[in-house]
Amino acid sequence: MNKSRGKINTYYYNKHKNNDYNDLLSNMVSKDLDDGIKTANIRILGKYFDQYEKILSKRLFTIIKEGCPLYTKIEIQKVLSNGTKITADLLISYLGHIGNNQHLKIPSKTSKKKTYPIARDICARILQKMDKIAVHEIYSKIKEGCLSYSEKSEALDVLGYCIFHNNSLGTSRLLKTIIKEKNSCNILCKWKSIRALSAFKHNDFVKEYLNSLYIKSNSNEIKSEIKSEIKRSLSFII
Repeated sequence: MNKSRGKINTYYYNKHKNNDYNDLLSNMVSKDLDDGIKTANIRILGKYFDQYEKILSKRLFTIIKEGCPLYTKIEIQKVLSNGTKITADLLISYLGHIGNNQHLKIPSKTSKKKTYPIARDICARILQKMDKIAVHEIYSKIKEGCLSYSEKSEALDVLGYCIFHNNSLGTSRLLKTIIKEKNSCNILCKWKSIRALSAFKHNDFVKEYLNSLYIKSNSNEIKSEIKSEIKRSLSFII
């Protein structure tokens, strides 16, 4: 069972962990490569990632796009999350386009998690680990109007998560960008923007803004799921 899920082959890893970059890369081309060995190969290649990021980010991401076992996917995510602008831009370009695990509608029940939810989209999940690099690149793409609604929906998951775990990223310009998406005609972007506001845990303006939205929601025709998300976001603001 572990073999089918791509659990790392520790014997191979220990034996080949000092292999040359080119040898490791050529091994990755083989379609007959055992999944556990492929996972080990990826972990070893990780030490060359800084030097060969442009090539490796594309190669590793292709493996994810084509489908791979759980442990192989986890190992690739670890490597890619150490990337720079090169990798961030690649991941942003595929937000919402890999797999079918993304939100297609607002959930009927509000999350009960006591922290910011991990993204369901795999690209967003990797970007969430890239902290300020991801935030900077996503902000630039939103300002340039480069993202579709589906891409922007996943991008808001990244912004909210990163700001929630690193308060210094919650700048006034990012706050304005997130609030602007609250007025989006796309219901998912509207919902995700309200969730993202929960990341500004020590911001009095955000607290007042969410309070005003909640009061308005009692008199206006607004989806109950949106109202519940406003209430949840308010619970995080100290």
